[in-house]
Amino acid sequence: MGSTAAARLFLETTCGADSALDSFDATALRGLLVLSAEPGRLVASLPLDTSRANAYGTAHGGLIATAVDVVSSAALHTIRTASGVSVSLGVDYLAAVPVLAAAGGGSQPQPTLIFDARVVKAGRSLAVLTVDVLRGADGALVAKGRHTKFVAAEDARRGGVAAGAAARPRL
Repeated sequence: MGSTAAARLFLETTCGADSALDSFDATALRGLLVLSAEPGRLVASLPLDTSRANAYGTAHGGLIATAVDVVSSAALHTIRTASGVSVSLGVDYLAAVPVLAAAGGGSQPQPTLIFDARVVKAGRSLAVLTVDVLRGADGALVAKGRHTKFVAAEDARRGGVAAGAAARPRL
């Protein structure tokens, strides 16, 4: 059985400001902050700077896709011990999010993205997750993510992987 504490630990270990990991997720998402967590849902924010921008000065689509993957996996951790492996991941980009400060000076708040991840269904072998990506300044929907994961069956009595179930599919 997962928990909100397990989900928070997963994110802090994977990409928190103090993460010691030298992985793609840690590099791309360092500083990701959990805003709230409850069973089946996790909301996190990510500050934007020029290192997270594309050539057009807006949030890079790969950054958003990576966050959809990691934050939805954390949402799954709120109800399951293991988050499994990705089967399918997709993102529909609806609006650009400027990262670069507007010319002309003045102090503007650092732009952020908010990721609202929800578990739609967690079955015996598949989990379906969605993520609304919002612009932090005004809450506008800027992207919709969907993520399907293969998950090993868990035996609730033991709190772990059921006998005979593979923790990871062989490819």
